[in-house]
Amino acid sequence: MHLPHAPRIRPSRLRHAAGLSIAALILGMPAAALAQPPVKRNLPKVEHPAPIVPNSVGIFGLEHTHIITADIDRCIEFYTKILGFTLVAPVRDMPDNKLMQEMLGVPNAHFRQAMLNIPGGPSYGTHVPMIEIWEITNSTPLDKTLVNNPAANLQGKGYNAYRVTDLNALVARLTAAGVKFVSKTIWNGTQGGIYAIDPDGQIVELDQYED
Repeated sequence: MHLPHAPRIRPSRLRHAAGLSIAALILGMPAAALAQPPVKRNLPKVEHPAPIVPNSVGIFGLEHTHIITADIDRCIEFYTKILGFTLVAPVRDMPDNKLMQEMLGVPNAHFRQAMLNIPGGPSYGTHVPMIEIWEITNSTPLDKTLVNNPAANLQGKGYNAYRVTDLNALVARLTAAGVKFVSKTIWNGTQGGIYAIDPDGQIVELDQYED
């Protein structure tokens, strides 16, 4: 998809851009251009900012990952109530946002969108990476391949892995909540890992390492 020339983003802007729609930055458009009123954002306090230093091709660090969900409220509940993530702002309802329809390649779509703060601190400056959640209706049918077979060998499939303090305790918590797993916990001495499955079939890797 052709995008207009992206303006250079100053580090100072990066420090304050967390939680804005990525389209507002990439397309060089103010948030108001997305027809969404400003909202108060629940961003983590960062005591020790990470250096804002790009690599050799100009990449600063992880901004956010994303999940396509069948039910955004259920997805948010899983990550916040069970895994302890925090919600950046209330769910945004975008019934006819032409910019995002073009950017995501889904014409006539009705979007509901939310951002979650990922634990662990900043990836650059004071920006803490997030998970962007999209519920997309009124467009192409939702592909159920992943939710029907989370361990499927799908080209392009990806997932996030998180380091944890007490894997056994967290697995017990997830099990009590009815969460399913790809297999039992795999231990190698004091290091262990497991693949949990979120409500949309997305794998959530949980790892405990030696210090």
